[in-house]
Amino acid sequence: MAEKGVAERVVEHWRRTGISLKSGASAATLADLASLLGRDLPADVRDFYALANGMSDGETDEDVVRFWSIAKMREEQQGGQWGDSKLGFADVLIDSWRFVLQANDSGVIVLSENVFAGAPMELVGNFTEFLELYLARSPRLRIRK
Repeated sequence: MAEKGVAERVVEHWRRTGISLKSGASAATLADLASLLGRDLPADVRDFYALANGMSDGETDEDVVRFWSIAKMREEQQGGQWGDSKLGFADVLIDSWRFVLQANDSGVIVLSENVFAGAPMELVGNFTEFLELYLARSPRLRIRK
């Protein structure tokens, strides 16, 4: 049996812990995410959103992290409460700060806004690295209560 990918392990963790998820994104919705990023989706991002298009409205995990749907990502990028065009995909502590996807020459990276006012964004790594840190509840992400 093949080893499960990190996206599948994250979704299984959420289901085990009773977190309500949106259904996986359709091909058209995944194409919308690619247009938001301005590039083809890397396999890890595509696979994750094909499994679960974010958490259901009002849901958070045990550390009060909420992963957004692609529609919410678009809404926030086009003038949501954050006041910028960055592509956030998850927030922490009910909109206190967020994680952001950013396209670069080699693919898509994840940045953390961090919890300190005025602090520069911090590079977390690629999406798979972010999910591995998230699943391990790594202190590097600073999401633990």
